[in-house]
Amino acid sequence: VSDTNIILLSLLHDIGKYDVDSENLNAKDLDIDSIEKLRTDLFERTVTVLKKLQFEHLVPQLENIYKLEKTRCLKSDVDISSRIIAISDIYDALTAPKIYKGKPWSITGALEEILRMSSNDDQSSQLALMFVQLMQPEQSNITVKSQTNIVFR
Repeated sequence: VSDTNIILLSLLHDIGKYDVDSENLNAKDLDIDSIEKLRTDLFERTVTVLKKLQFEHLVPQLENIYKLEKTRCLKSDVDISSRIIAISDIYDALTAPKIYKGKPWSITGALEEILRMSSNDDQSSQLALMFVQLMQPEQSNITVKSQTNIVFR
């Protein structure tokens, strides 16, 4: 695991948003096809920026991050640094206020979702547990609950 790659991808994985129409990015009523087109546009624009910055070597990890977020399943067949970034990005996506999604998730709810997403894979479960231990509020009991239908942009 390269610390440098994790830092670079953490900072740059959403840089393609700068070039997306803000009305489209913040729309509340996009259908599934429109969300998928938006995700594809964001990915392609981010890849373009990474290449301009001469960070082509980060593109496969970026592909993995998008794959993990789309499938909402943290699998160990994806490199560990991509899973680390995906976990933190999913947490941010769930807990940060966004115009298009209404009220953000609670911290405990987001942490429970991350545990649920990693529950079918031992290595990813360990990563998720470490993240939960780092982020959970004191005196809270975080457990895996039933599946929730969520969409990441």
